[in-house]
Amino acid sequence: MAQGNFARLTALALATGTLVAVSAAPAGAAVDTERVFSATSSGAVLRVEINLPAGVPGVVPQRIVQDIVLSDGAARTGSSAAAVGNAFLGQNGNVAVLQGLLDGKAQSTLDKAADGYSLAEVPANPLGLTGGVLRATSKVANPNVDGTISESASSIANLELKASGALGAVLAPVEAVLAQALGATAAAPATGPRSGSPVAPVTTTVEDVLGTALDALDGVTQGTTAPVSDQTRAAVETLTASINQLLADLNTQVLNISGSDTLLDVGLVESSQSVTRKAGTVTSAVNNKLVGVDLLGGLVNVSGIESNALASLGANGASNADAKATILKANVGDLVSLEIADTLRAQLGGSVGGALPPAVLATVNDALAQVTTLLASTLGLQSPTQSKITKSATADEATASASAAVLVLDPLRNPTAPLLRIGFVPAEATVKAQSFTSTPVTVDTPVTLPRTGAEEALAAVAISLIGGALVIRRRRAAA
Repeated sequence: MAQGNFARLTALALATGTLVAVSAAPAGAAVDTERVFSATSSGAVLRVEINLPAGVPGVVPQRIVQDIVLSDGAARTGSSAAAVGNAFLGQNGNVAVLQGLLDGKAQSTLDKAADGYSLAEVPANPLGLTGGVLRATSKVANPNVDGTISESASSIANLELKASGALGAVLAPVEAVLAQALGATAAAPATGPRSGSPVAPVTTTVEDVLGTALDALDGVTQGTTAPVSDQTRAAVETLTASINQLLADLNTQVLNISGSDTLLDVGLVESSQSVTRKAGTVTSAVNNKLVGVDLLGGLVNVSGIESNALASLGANGASNADAKATILKANVGDLVSLEIADTLRAQLGGSVGGALPPAVLATVNDALAQVTTLLASTLGLQSPTQSKITKSATADEATASASAAVLVLDPLRNPTAPLLRIGFVPAEATVKAQSFTSTPVTVDTPVTLPRTGAEEALAAVAISLIGGALVIRRRRAAA
């Protein structure tokens, strides 16, 4: 039936001299090009892993792992537009009670444009987590309209995790190791948690190193026949008093390590991300901030660190990528000040370093260097990963990131489960673009063939063919 219709139509077209052409890609047809952007962003402030020498049943578990304050987002423009924004106060925790208390979150999609969570104070709990102002917010909007497409933020302020008076006993082995390194006690070497391997005894103590310096100073004024000026004698006395004070301060700090029951004290940690669109340019940005965090009863203190990443891409191919991270600075037991940049640098710090006059510091530089190295080694200070900045920008992709700096404290020499492992402020932002082309199916303008006179003969033939086809069809129907 369809073939018969086609034959009749063709015959009529030939008879009238009119043909209509249908083409998927005729010459001169318009081609549509769509440049679709996809953007992602993610940030986090802290990943804390604590492996205590022993747990306290019902109070403090032996191992605690927790990610604290995270944000991420994603968006896609074009005909398949999508946007999400997420903010989490805590994730990936191995202690159910702690993870439950930090389970606040805000998650948004185009079906749920805004979300939020707020807690003014942590409720009573068996873990000893107190205080805290916890917030998480998120919102999204149409990715094909200028403005903020995805935005989320999470923050925790004034949060404290106490060990209910048990932390001092738990940290006693750490105190013993440090005391032995100082030469303050003849305590037996401690044993690493779960590993059962004893910590190597200290053969050279801080007291030995400083004692050598004191002996050298005594030699300047004692047992010499050469006259000693009053100025030199005064300098030696000042230097001797400073070294003795240094040793006393170091011992005081070690003895105070187990004097607190605060396992974790957070001043302020916050993470935020955004994806925006303006005048054909899509920008992804991440910001992380940490201010005032104490761990293990103040054994480790981080005063402040920030990181950020930004990537942008325009409709015309213009791109930009940038990332920054401040140098991680920390104090360990007010004994050693640390800086983690491309390497781990340690020096005497806190009130200990401040006790020495500038002129004296130059004189005893070698002795201080030995003391610093000895303390850092005793504490098992390591930085297996330093923060690295990466930036890349092309016409179709821009990406920027600041990787996490990691600090390890392992005085009990258990590399698989160190006393403390902390990861700080990773941030990553990416924007990609992809062009899609589509050619619409169009119908050409009817083309009329020129009349030459043959159309009359063709019409007669066409009519004859149609008539013959009708007769044949009737006979078949009658049969």
